[in-house]
Amino acid sequence: MPQYRVTIRFGSPRQQYHVMDLSANSLREAMRMATEDFPEAALQDADLMEIRRQTEPDERE
Repeated sequence: MPQYRVTIRFGSPRQQYHVMDLSANSLREAMRMATEDFPEAALQDADLMEIRRQTEPDERE
C-alpha cells in the first residue's frame, strides 16, 4: 500500500507545520484521510496542504 506524507502549514505571524504519514490505496483516499485527521490547531489559519507519495529509498533516482 502506498505511503503518503501530508504537510499542513498554518499560523500567523509565525508559521508552523503539521506533518503526518498515511497509508492509502490512492491519492484520493489519502486526501480523504488527511481531511478527517486535520488538526484543530490549523483550522483557523491553515493556508497550504501538500500531499506527496513517498518512495522507497531504493526506488529513488
